[in-house]
Amino acid sequence: MGMHRPQTPLDETLDARFLRAVEACCEHGNLSGRAFGIASIGDPGLVSSLRRGRSPRVSTVDRVLGYTQEFQLLSRRLSRRNGRNSQWCRNRLTTRTRERTGRPFG
Repeated sequence: MGMHRPQTPLDETLDARFLRAVEACCEHGNLSGRAFGIASIGDPGLVSSLRRGRSPRVSTVDRVLGYTQEFQLLSRRLSRRNGRNSQWCRNRLTTRTRERTGRPFG
C-alpha cells in the first residue's frame, strides 16, 4: 500500500539534472546536440552520450556549465542592449569556439 510521489527535481540524479540543463541551453540557443557538444568541449557526441546515460567527469561538467553560463550571459546582454536574436549570439559563440578549439560548430 505504498504511495507514489511525483518526481521532483530533488529526486533526479545529478546526471539527469545536468542533461536537462544542457538540453535547455540547446533549445534556448536553437542548437543541435552536436553543435552544442562541439561548442562547449569540442565533442560532437557529448549530448547523445549523455542521453544514453553517460556520467560525465567533473571537469567536463565544469567546462560545459562554463559554456552555458557564457551563452546565457551573452544572450541576455544582447537581447537587452541590441534586441539581437539567438542567431547573432550563436554566430558570436561560433567565433569564440573557433578561437578556442580551432574549428567551428554547426
